[in-house]
Amino acid sequence: MNGLHFWHGDRFPRTGLPPRLFPLALALLGSFAIARSALAQPQLRTLELVNGTDAPLATVHLSPRDRKDWGPNRLDQPLAPQEVRAIAVMVDPEAGQCYYDLAAQGTVGMPMEAFDLNLCELGRYIIGPQGDR
Repeated sequence: MNGLHFWHGDRFPRTGLPPRLFPLALALLGSFAIARSALAQPQLRTLELVNGTDAPLATVHLSPRDRKDWGPNRLDQPLAPQEVRAIAVMVDPEAGQCYYDLAAQGTVGMPMEAFDLNLCELGRYIIGPQGDR
């Protein structure tokens, strides 16, 4: 083994790290890679819907903007005027899936639609004639 060395002296040649710190550096790099992959996962977000109309809302549909259909009704019971209801929505910022379209139908009146709601940033949406955020 005389003359066969992986490092010279008390430092690794290319990193400049002392040999005892090399395992720590590898562990930190590994934990960074794991954390980064966890961030890239789809996220379950909560969106508060507020009924800003004068009538109960019977249905609310949310779907990713590139989807052809509205998907299922997100309400298990009608949403009363001025009532706030939290719903869970899956978003994936890394895949660019933050933008959703919304369709709501009251017990009276015309259906309401809103497009390109950024649910990665939006935490509350008022459903009504103005569609205030």
